[in-house]
Amino acid sequence: MENGKQLTGTLALAVFTAALGSLQYGYSLGVINAPQKVIERHYGRSLGVWSDRAANASENHTEEGRVLLEAGQHPAVTMYWSLSVAIFSIGGMLSSFLVGFVGDLKGRVKGMLMVNVLAIAAGLLMSLCQMWKPHIMVISGRAVMGFYCGLTSGLVPMYIGEIAPKSYRGALGTLHQLAIVIGILLSQVIGLDFVLGNDAFWPILLGLSGAPAVLQSLLLPLCPESPRYLYIVLGKEQEARKSLSQGVLWSLIRSPIYRDQLFVALMMHISQQLSGINAIFYYSTSIFAQAGIAQPVYATIGVGAINTVFTLVSVALVDRAGRRTLTLVGLGGMCLCAIAMTVGLKFQNDYAWMSNVSMVAIFLFVSFFEIGPGPIPWFIVAELFSQGPRPAAIALAGCCNWTSNFIIGMTFPYIQEALDCYVFVLFAVLLPPLSLPCAHKSVNMSTEPDFESGDSGASETYPQQCSALRKNGHHGHAKVHLTGIDIFTGKKVEDICPSTHNMNVPNVSRKDYQLVNLDDGYMSLLDDGGDTREDLKVPDGDLGEEIKKKFDNSEQFLVTVIKAVGQEVAIGTKPFS
Repeated sequence: MENGKQLTGTLALAVFTAALGSLQYGYSLGVINAPQKVIERHYGRSLGVWSDRAANASENHTEEGRVLLEAGQHPAVTMYWSLSVAIFSIGGMLSSFLVGFVGDLKGRVKGMLMVNVLAIAAGLLMSLCQMWKPHIMVISGRAVMGFYCGLTSGLVPMYIGEIAPKSYRGALGTLHQLAIVIGILLSQVIGLDFVLGNDAFWPILLGLSGAPAVLQSLLLPLCPESPRYLYIVLGKEQEARKSLSQGVLWSLIRSPIYRDQLFVALMMHISQQLSGINAIFYYSTSIFAQAGIAQPVYATIGVGAINTVFTLVSVALVDRAGRRTLTLVGLGGMCLCAIAMTVGLKFQNDYAWMSNVSMVAIFLFVSFFEIGPGPIPWFIVAELFSQGPRPAAIALAGCCNWTSNFIIGMTFPYIQEALDCYVFVLFAVLLPPLSLPCAHKSVNMSTEPDFESGDSGASETYPQQCSALRKNGHHGHAKVHLTGIDIFTGKKVEDICPSTHNMNVPNVSRKDYQLVNLDDGYMSLLDDGGDTREDLKVPDGDLGEEIKKKFDNSEQFLVTVIKAVGQEVAIGTKPFS
């Protein structure tokens, strides 16, 4: 499947089924936002700080209601509400370390099937929360759901990246983020107070977060397993054992071979969260209310719609414009929008139209996020790392993502209270340094890296006078007898040409790579600039056996590769110094 060039029905089914886990993640991410006031009132009643009398007085806008402390203003309710938001990230942060273990234990497909038990259990906990203490049940359900999402947010892009053809890997990898934003939009729409976001149905609203897991569980048995995983399990498996040993988390962190790739991968995940996007997702309704928007819930749904549209734009652009370009454009645009949001919030009381500036800035902020910083970090890790260290790298990057998510979810209400209208200055300050690792070109961030050497862009041959190729002491139109050896086949080649004529001579380049991994008959090679390539086959014969033997013995060595007239082949090895 991976080597195919066409989108097949089986591939479409596999990607759709896997993306249901991403849809569930997005739904769980956004569902807590719209019914905030309703949930806070139920928390207040459960904690004994918000009575039915207070609720009626507040809803009827009586004088008594203006004197009473609202549920959302009580410190205990604020704490439990913030914990309901942030516990989701704690669960994801803890489980993200297990992505590699779960993915390699039974395979990517069975791994996704197993973790669906967590999603269904979490949905039941939240849907039945009124049977006991709502704040305890909801927080427990959100913790379990977060644990599930931490696993699926690693398993889904890993699986899609391993089954997708190279020509579609960027676009299909972006579908993970597209499913997330569709889930967010779906949660916002059915979270409206006249749908499910009301006193009667809010537990069902939260409980529906487990519904996609049921459908996914029915479809996963129809999906093919990752061919890369099957190679590890069913192959000859000196290579497999070596590959798995390279995936140990601590070895990955200490390895100088992957240092640059790991740094870029981690910083991209951290920048995704510290950009401030989840502050918008979690607290957009209250931000719009602060900006003076009459119907903040509908404005939040507008954010979800823009979110979805611009993720589709990223799907179309990612393989054309490139990962680095889209990421830098996105982070730069978000920085400018954060400044515009601050200006709008600051002067909205002086100028009525400034509330519109804030709203437009939020819409643009989300648009720039979905162009690059949103979708790309999820699949770039699978592209930067070969099969061996890939699960460990995805686990580590996922942990950074979820940790940053937790920090934002837990601290943003207090930061917002302390900084008030200047809250987005914090993100405007953070965004420029967060973009620097992505601007650094020591790590290739494209799905089809350019591995040409110094003669890149030059002709594959160049003209040379025959007499310069072989001196024979004659002049004029004396014939030159040329004899050569084909460097790829070893065959002898002969030609006779007038000495004053030009002959096309192959432009031969030679380059040394460090061998990183062997996977399915291909070598994963690292050059001195930190770029990796996985498109060169292990040579046949004695040299191929020598490379495999040295790799199995964990030797550090270089592979010499020559290139001429559009062909490349490994011709030898040398010690790594």
